[in-house]
Amino acid sequence: SLRAGGALLTYAGPVEEVRELAAPLFALKPEIAIDTDIAYTDLQCMLDDPPGLRNYWSAEYLTSFPDEAVDVFCARGAEIPMPTATQHVLFPLGGAVTAGAGPYPQPWRTAPWGVHPFATWEDPAMDEPAIQWVKDVRADARPWSIDSVYLNFTGAEGEQRVVDSFGEENYRRLAAVKAAYDPDNVFRFNHNITPTAA
Repeated sequence: SLRAGGALLTYAGPVEEVRELAAPLFALKPEIAIDTDIAYTDLQCMLDDPPGLRNYWSAEYLTSFPDEAVDVFCARGAEIPMPTATQHVLFPLGGAVTAGAGPYPQPWRTAPWGVHPFATWEDPAMDEPAIQWVKDVRADARPWSIDSVYLNFTGAEGEQRVVDSFGEENYRRLAAVKAAYDPDNVFRFNHNITPTAA
């Protein structure tokens, strides 16, 4: 079975600048190195699951990524169910996302790391091991989790996961807005906020 690792560095600026910034990575002499301009829309969809594949994914956002977390993350990478097109993704976060104060309804803005197990496969017989692998990656990351995550990186994981990802107070505020503008909960798909008067 083939398992490969890679690093994706994105930079909003000229290619020449990113080449200088990424010089330490290129000095490691990777098997493949591509540096090019890419449209933001193309970058944004690079991790999308290919149409027609079965898939299951989730995420944990972390307070830190110490050596112990690195060890369990890497060990779980060696256990990706095969054959699949599964991705074992680690995102360094922070930067501009954390800048500035404000009543944002995303408590995860200050998390420095995101673990994103992204299982994709073809054979229905792989459903159980692929889904279990994603759940195991999440369980591995829980000791460092902030209990809040960007909900686009999760599936149907229950109402409490939605509440945790917004934070209790933010969720109550959003539920009051929903009660005012959508009291019948017409817009209820994906990660629903149940309309509730404040």
